[in-house]
Amino acid sequence: MLPSIFLNQDGDPFLAALYRSVVGGLDMAAGSGEVRIVNHTGGVEAPSAVTRVQPRYQPIHIPASLFQNLLQEWRQTLHRSLKAHEKAIVVDVLIPTYRMDSAALDILLSCQCSDPAANIRYCIQVDRPYNEVPDSFLRWKAAKQAAMLHRLLVRINGANLGASATRNRLLDASTAEYVVFWDDDVQPAPGCLDAYVAAIRRQPTAAGFAGPTYLPHAAGGLVAALHLSDVSFFWEAPADPAFPNVPWAVTANICFRMMEHRFSPQFPKSGGGEDVDLCARLHPGRLCSVPTAAAHHPLWSGALAAASRSVGVGKGFFVP
Repeated sequence: MLPSIFLNQDGDPFLAALYRSVVGGLDMAAGSGEVRIVNHTGGVEAPSAVTRVQPRYQPIHIPASLFQNLLQEWRQTLHRSLKAHEKAIVVDVLIPTYRMDSAALDILLSCQCSDPAANIRYCIQVDRPYNEVPDSFLRWKAAKQAAMLHRLLVRINGANLGASATRNRLLDASTAEYVVFWDDDVQPAPGCLDAYVAAIRRQPTAAGFAGPTYLPHAAGGLVAALHLSDVSFFWEAPADPAFPNVPWAVTANICFRMMEHRFSPQFPKSGGGEDVDLCARLHPGRLCSVPTAAAHHPLWSGALAAASRSVGVGKGFFVP
């Protein structure tokens, strides 16, 4: 049932990932709602490191890269036994969050995909110590997970690790063939996920896909100068018909085929430059532009901060 290299961990997510590879697979297993399992001992995490009950054995995980390679091998074997319409397109939407703004996260979780063959799961990684996670967020987390079941995974770092490390944790936990990164404060346009899935159907072996991410325009003279200077060009470049491919895009709204590459920890914890670096290491796998996979991004704490960020990029503050 499982590769022999598995010892006492990772078997259940491996099997769940295989079920996700079949259209309706996990929905058939969990759709009745009559069976519910509660894990009081072990598990990935508890509301705090203090309340978590440790298992009576030493958990032994296999490396994330090996897990992904085995999953890809077994998934291909499974697909060979399926008809074309039975093969699912497995996508994880990865959302790192420091703000823990449940209203903003609700907007992201409400974004749906109409393609019946798309298996979409939402994964949220909270970049905070346990003692900084309020009870109100934990209640929201419990209610959402109870409602969405296997379609939502919410995990807590237990420390403030920063943008790159948090995104890497999301990648390590993903069992999807493709991942979509959204910032926790973007507002995806209607049909954003549909557009990414349609692009995957057209070019399933592409390294990744980039949708345009729009910054506000009507916010005063400083923001107008920001746009006139063209420093935000690559944010919106995927919408330009002149650019069917782009060398990089922002992690506020981007899609990758699952990869071994990870975000570099050399960049600031607050983020900046790690998206360019990762896309550069994917070369020659340029990103396919998807104009209708659009999202809107607010300015960084006002116009002055937005301008300062762009000046910093120009001076090389965000690139070691």
